[in-house]
Amino acid sequence: MKYTNRRTLLKPNSRQSRRGFSLIVTLLSISLIAVVAFGLVTLSGIQSRRIQDQLFTKKAYNLARAGVVKAMGELKTDYEWPTTVDTDAEGRYVETIREDNSGNLLEGYKVEVEPDPNNLNNPNKMWKVTSTGYYEGSKRTLESWLGMETFALYALFFDDGEGSGFTNADKMDGRVHTNRRFKLYGCPQFSQRATSANIQHNTSGAVTWTDPDYVVATNRYKMATGVYTDDPSKFYWRTSTSGGQYGYNNYYFRALNSSPTFSFSGGQPEIPLPVYDNPDIYGTSTPNYFNYVEGKTNGYTFNVDVYLTFNSNGTVSIKNSSGTLLTKNKNNVTITNPVSTTNLTLKTVGDVYLGYPRTDTGASVPQTFKGRATIVAAKNSSGSKGNFYVKDSIIYNDKNSDVLGLVAENNVSVQTAKTQIGNLEIDASIMALNGSVTVRDATSGSRRGDLIIYGGIVYKTISGTENSSCTTGYGTKWSYDPKLYLKPPVNWPLTGKLRVISINDHGALK
Repeated sequence: MKYTNRRTLLKPNSRQSRRGFSLIVTLLSISLIAVVAFGLVTLSGIQSRRIQDQLFTKKAYNLARAGVVKAMGELKTDYEWPTTVDTDAEGRYVETIREDNSGNLLEGYKVEVEPDPNNLNNPNKMWKVTSTGYYEGSKRTLESWLGMETFALYALFFDDGEGSGFTNADKMDGRVHTNRRFKLYGCPQFSQRATSANIQHNTSGAVTWTDPDYVVATNRYKMATGVYTDDPSKFYWRTSTSGGQYGYNNYYFRALNSSPTFSFSGGQPEIPLPVYDNPDIYGTSTPNYFNYVEGKTNGYTFNVDVYLTFNSNGTVSIKNSSGTLLTKNKNNVTITNPVSTTNLTLKTVGDVYLGYPRTDTGASVPQTFKGRATIVAAKNSSGSKGNFYVKDSIIYNDKNSDVLGLVAENNVSVQTAKTQIGNLEIDASIMALNGSVTVRDATSGSRRGDLIIYGGIVYKTISGTENSSCTTGYGTKWSYDPKLYLKPPVNWPLTGKLRVISINDHGALK
């Protein structure tokens, strides 16, 4: 019998031990890798779902915005939309792109419109629009207020003429538009959107003028002989024809103080002035602004020239040429005089004098305006009236709250003497709908100073306030009054367009 060492039988096999340990380590490693891989797959899935949710939410947001745009387009011509079309059970307009077999909205939007209670008798209408976009189970709701756009949004608006005289010295800190074109002598600066139509029609729709460099059919602009551009930011006329492309390197629009909201675009739609018949805005029975506004004066209507003095206590004295207070209106009804300038609308078929009567050579006596008022001067049957004559500065008592509007169916004329030296400031939103803002004897006499406009100017044609050498008349400084964006003068003329006053994003919903 072979002898076996007992100690040898009891001794572990070191190779087998190592193999067992390696197996355990391998199994643990595989388990760890599996856990990590599972975690990575799970995280990847979560990230993928998060990206997908963000994509779906973004698409739902864009569809909600499309609903707001839809409301803007419809309300412009149908003030009772969407009640005039088929709606769902909640009275909402529904635009369906895709739905499931049960009729649930997979892609599209629903729009609900709530009109302001005062819309019925007020052309300056407002609507609360709630638009919800749907995409693959995601929802996004936008709540916005839409309102009629007024001409008070413009720092400068001119219907006719070519805007000659825009130079490096011109700086506009509000929106600018012309139904003609801009002519540049240099590089004027603008802080917000500036647009031009480059073509003009009459009230019957016939074309009365076209920019000779603008090709209407193709929406192109001639920059030089045989050189055209499709870029609307270059649709303007350069006074220099020297150099490459008619001086475009030296004559162009610039952003004021590097403003991020500045842009320029030519070949844009015309915006008719409110002297044109527009029954969509003011109703078929009173198809223009001057007929409409008389019904908003609460009896302060006249058929004579009026002489106005603004008082610091928030009233205005209405006088005749002899300086006597008027006691009756055009219908021979007794009126209160002086009258409060709180939400006042006053109209006369005649001329309006501010700072009169007094001697022609007297020193300027600034008037202080307090309140919110619109003064309207309409033409008479011969067309000779409808002008404003301004002799003194008109300064707001509080620039944060006071609002004055001056609407002339013809012209607004500064009547200071040509020997009267000193700046003249007019705090008001000014409209000269068949004329311009002029200065008497602008090309003779002494250099008077600066004509400072704090508000905005809308007129038919541009007219100079000084001579070409800037040695007589007034230099002009325009400064837009920012509160006009939300608080225009009372019963102010409308453009016929809608604008978004505010918009609130309620966020994504599942």
